[in-house]
Amino acid sequence: MVDSKDAAESRKRAGEAILHAGLASKFKPAQVDHKRGKGFGALNVGVMMGHGPKRPYNLRNAGHEDMLSKLLADSDIQRIAHFQDSTFAMFFPALYKKYQGLREDVKLHIKDLKWNFQKSVFSAAAFNFGPKTVTARHRDAMNLPSGFCAITALGSFDSKLGGHIVIEELGVIVEFPPGSTILLPSAVFTHSNLAIQDEEWRVSFTQFSSGALFRYADNGYRTEEEFKAYDKDQHEYMAAWKATRWERGLAMWNTLDEALQAGGFNILTKDEPVGEI
Repeated sequence: MVDSKDAAESRKRAGEAILHAGLASKFKPAQVDHKRGKGFGALNVGVMMGHGPKRPYNLRNAGHEDMLSKLLADSDIQRIAHFQDSTFAMFFPALYKKYQGLREDVKLHIKDLKWNFQKSVFSAAAFNFGPKTVTARHRDAMNLPSGFCAITALGSFDSKLGGHIVIEELGVIVEFPPGSTILLPSAVFTHSNLAIQDEEWRVSFTQFSSGALFRYADNGYRTEEEFKAYDKDQHEYMAAWKATRWERGLAMWNTLDEALQAGGFNILTKDEPVGEI
């Protein structure tokens, strides 16, 4: 697929917006030394569930609220968010519908939540501000295990020399140029990035949905404790049902052939001639 000049310029502006926002911000030590890595600011924003509150809530980022609001309102960043959403819908339509149904359902039940983007099924986003976003080995345990996060790399770096994505369980290192997007089950795959050159810069933008948000909805919009107190028998039934939830989640994944067909790529069978070049 040939990239348009307009799209490339849009992603360049988005990367620079994230970079400059980070350079102008004062991050707390825990915001630059975290599980994703060290030496770069990282903030999550959007709708989450877990870590104490008994209902979904909007993440608070004291001292950074205005900056994050401007980034979320940035038309170039919105364009990336919508592209990530469309890519998810194209390659994993069944799973996408699950995310879409959750978001619409949560919006009906809890009306005071503020969602990052109108045209995205993901509930939250992560900004890694750089200037050298090189992530350490990690898994995103808060994400839905059978779900996907959408990661877009931005910046100015030679992707032949660095910035690759490493996925340990698959034993692969993927070249990942500026502007690239990957859908990754980040809760189950240990992933990281290779270093970039000294004079280069790299930031990233990711969308994801909290696994706890899906569990909360499955419990009839109750925490585990509230659900057990409400109906012990139903809670026990759901506990058994949840034990095989990963199998139902995997059933929503497309095979490689299905994903390629969904993306409009031609698939050659082993019996088809490749043809002359």
